[in-house]
Amino acid sequence: MAIVTCKGGGKVVNGWPEGCTHERTHEGAVISTFERNYHDDSDFVAVVWDDEAQDVKNITYATTRGWTYHNGVEVDASDEVIERAFEVAVESARSGAYAALLEDRMRVEHGAQVRVERGRKVPLGTEGKVFWTGPDRYRPREMRIGLVTEDGERHFTAARNVERIDAEEPTEEQVEAVARQRAQSRLRRRCPERV
Repeated sequence: MAIVTCKGGGKVVNGWPEGCTHERTHEGAVISTFERNYHDDSDFVAVVWDDEAQDVKNITYATTRGWTYHNGVEVDASDEVIERAFEVAVESARSGAYAALLEDRMRVEHGAQVRVERGRKVPLGTEGKVFWTGPDRYRPREMRIGLVTEDGERHFTAARNVERIDAEEPTEEQVEAVARQRAQSRLRRRCPERV
């Protein structure tokens, strides 16, 4: 069935818009559906494979903002289409997954080994272990850290002044796992095992 929408139509007669013709689109390409809920209204969305663009698209086929109750959709994508969509979604998610993992590992937190790279009160190049984190009293949206050097000297500085030095690079398996999770989220369904 794919996506069925009403084209044309004027006033509603016996529950249907007068002069409505149903149009079928994206046959064999609907991967999943979901609903976007807003404060007062909802949109109904189909996740479809666009063969021309070789990408996944979200298409709103109905809404509660207007009279679209006779529009419909049926998930009808073949296994091959779903696998191709997942391959593309995983591939496009890889760079973002790597960046997210790296950012998470570079986060300055309690117990991290850091080096002072900026600022004027703590000598640049000072290395130590973070023993305290907390909000900046004068800049509430920023964090401050306390670090202790190997010889026991304690320093306090803004978290933005230090770089983490003990973070490891994300492995290929970790990047792949995050990319698959993001692809599943984008397509609103579980990833086939073969992809």
